[in-house]
Amino acid sequence: MESLAHQLMSFLAVAGAGMAGGFLFDLYRLLRMEFRRWSAVVDGLFWLVAGPSMMLLLTLANWASLRLYLFVAAGLGFFLYVQLVSPLVTWVLLEGSAWVGAVFRQMAALGAGAARWPATRVARLAALRWAGPSGPRARRAPLLWQSGWVGRGGRR
Repeated sequence: MESLAHQLMSFLAVAGAGMAGGFLFDLYRLLRMEFRRWSAVVDGLFWLVAGPSMMLLLTLANWASLRLYLFVAAGLGFFLYVQLVSPLVTWVLLEGSAWVGAVFRQMAALGAGAARWPATRVARLAALRWAGPSGPRARRAPLLWQSGWVGRGGRR
């Protein structure tokens, strides 16, 4: 028979596992909200992650010895998470995903600008028309889209 201290530690560890399950459930709700068309895939991924995770945590806490008080502890941990921590975590996940999306949009815009820069430099150099090697008659020719040949379906 296990000591009371060991049972108390197991109870607290499984309550923490219940809270971890609540966090996984918040992630699941966020993913399901974002990917509504793929809800069956998200459901399957949730159970593929949550099931083995809970079994691993139960094994680490009590060597997979199933007792009624451990199920109560997991339920209590989940309930406490949902009541106390879930609103804050949900807000952080939603705001964080919006912030991460804005950062990725900015990075994509910078990447597109960095990729476009050499091409525009080459196009501008190719569009230079020189009357001679140098001098006052050297001028810059308009680019094709500036002259109307590209993008308008011909000259008007």
